[in-house]
Amino acid sequence: MLLKLVGHSSFGFNLHGPSKVGKSLCLLAASSISGAGRESGLSNWGDTSAAIEELAPRLADTLLPLNEVHLIRGAESGYYGVIKNAIYVLGEGRERRRHSASSFAKRDESLFACIFFSTAEHSFDYYAKCAGAARDDGELARCADISALMPGFETVVDQYPSGIDQTVWRDFAERLLSGIRQGCEHNHGVAMQPFVQYIMGDIEGRREEVMRYMNVFMSKLDNANLNAVWHHQAKNFAMVFAGGCMAVNAKILKLDKKRLLKILLRLFWQAHGNHAETRPSVEAAKRTLNDKLRSARIVDQRIAAPDRHDGFFTSDGARRKYTVKTAVFRRWFAKDRRVVASVLSWLHHENLLVISSSLKTGVSPLEDRTVRWPDNQPLRSWVFYDPTQT
Repeated sequence: MLLKLVGHSSFGFNLHGPSKVGKSLCLLAASSISGAGRESGLSNWGDTSAAIEELAPRLADTLLPLNEVHLIRGAESGYYGVIKNAIYVLGEGRERRRHSASSFAKRDESLFACIFFSTAEHSFDYYAKCAGAARDDGELARCADISALMPGFETVVDQYPSGIDQTVWRDFAERLLSGIRQGCEHNHGVAMQPFVQYIMGDIEGRREEVMRYMNVFMSKLDNANLNAVWHHQAKNFAMVFAGGCMAVNAKILKLDKKRLLKILLRLFWQAHGNHAETRPSVEAAKRTLNDKLRSARIVDQRIAAPDRHDGFFTSDGARRKYTVKTAVFRRWFAKDRRVVASVLSWLHHENLLVISSSLKTGVSPLEDRTVRWPDNQPLRSWVFYDPTQT
């Protein structure tokens, strides 16, 4: 609905990761707003290309689910051809196979706008590589790969209430996902009517709201030096942010808008950083990290002073533990968000990043936190074990 309101073209996302981590449930939760209440009711990649093209206009102005890429018939090397064709058809918002004999074959009826949401075990980059190809700019601009798992997590749940020990995270996640599945079954379609009523109450005013929220998101990327493809992708993420904010305004979503902005910016940079042609060199970043940790401005905790030093280290048994100011850590990598995110993800994946035991609900474990320095001064910092001792 919002796409047509502001004249934004169709786009999509591919949520990829191992089986049994919650990908299909994420798809169900998104689709249940206006459609299916059970995973069995989701459309999937096993449908023929013609069936997908016929389904899209019926789901215009809503979400089009495409579950499980591995259901595409044939060898994995042939998946990308099907994927690429579907992305272009859905992105252009026009059926390519309308029978001329049909009495409904009017030009206007073949146009549609939707957000399509795919799930797969691998990224579309991977399937393109299997086909001996690379994703072209037009297709990439229309659909971004998003990893279902944050490093170090076993399910799509990557945020936990404070006080929950990591040993029971899996049990907590499974109970949460089960509750969401039941909620989708019992409440699918409930949110759509109040959302439509909110939009229709003042169409021109809502159009201005959407544009304002999109501008808020895009303003956070003013100095990002994005190419044309990723600038277009950023606008797709901005549209999702605007939709979330409108849902908050319509009182059908309880989520802080600043928190939503932070989440979507993190997902955007993750998608950007994980794409094959933009992926930063983690190995080079690790060498930089090791060099910086041996600098004169990282000292023993007993002599550390915030006004003179960038960080300090302590001994935890045979391991050395570092605390580094957030601003300094970012400066080490030229404030390149992709590189910073890659280094933090690597530290977390290797179980080197120290996560606060009082982590607040809704806060990513990759985020910095306030740490008391030896003089008791609170400073935003990251804490992690020596990566050379792994």
